[in-house]
Amino acid sequence: MGFDMMTVFDILLIIFGGYMIFAAVRMKKTGKISTLIVPASEIERIHDKESFIEEVYGKMALFASVIACYGVFGTLTDVIPGIPGVAIGNIIGILIFFVVMFWFFKSLSKAKGKYMI
Repeated sequence: MGFDMMTVFDILLIIFGGYMIFAAVRMKKTGKISTLIVPASEIERIHDKESFIEEVYGKMALFASVIACYGVFGTLTDVIPGIPGVAIGNIIGILIFFVVMFWFFKSLSKAKGKYMI
């Protein structure tokens, strides 16, 4: 059983992913855009906050879920020795993480362009 800096990083991914899911749900419920995805100084420039939230909410929740799942996978492979397929799982996990990350940031940028004055 190994508990090193990568395990700490994986646990931080779980926490951040969970917080991002919480922020997405809170954003949807309250109608207030999260400063996690738009700086406070830019929020007032968004002219249709409801539509912006509607467009970004699901994508944010998906991205956050991928972050948390990758953290769970990393934590499990760090603390449980002998799990088969860890090397290929890490490669696939990293690829999924980066694809979803680039997709989310591209979608967020597009939504900002569409709704920001």
